[in-house]
Amino acid sequence: MKELMEYRAGSTVRVKVQITGSTPPCMDAIINEIKSGGNPSHQARFAVAAYTLRKCHDLEGKPIEDCVEEVVNLFRTVADFDEKKTRYQVEHIAGLRGGHKFYMPPSCQEMNSLGLCPTNLGCGVKNPLQYTAKAIRKYHSMQKAQG
Repeated sequence: MKELMEYRAGSTVRVKVQITGSTPPCMDAIINEIKSGGNPSHQARFAVAAYTLRKCHDLEGKPIEDCVEEVVNLFRTVADFDEKKTRYQVEHIAGLRGGHKFYMPPSCQEMNSLGLCPTNLGCGVKNPLQYTAKAIRKYHSMQKAQG
């Protein structure tokens, strides 16, 4: 058995608690920049939108419409926020508009090449969603061991 399981689109794990430490450093840095009123690059915005949509829908099992709202609300603090443009872009990333492709976030290698990986070393995974899925699995194993 591999030490790290690969993230697979379409697999779901329902989580009803906030698991601390489940957000990879790259996404955490972008989210913090957004929440502080910063102006992240287009690539950073795409990455965090795709990551958050996939995490919300694929890992938490929420309806895609709820996930779109979560991402649009995240971007409200960005200096150049425009509700109409943001909603359109997020719906496009979610596969609800345009070519109807539900995008994956960039791989860790791509995040690093774009200068969006604050560690420059990676987190031992190939995709930011794997980091979160691994944290969720670790949380569940700890809960089983305690219960």
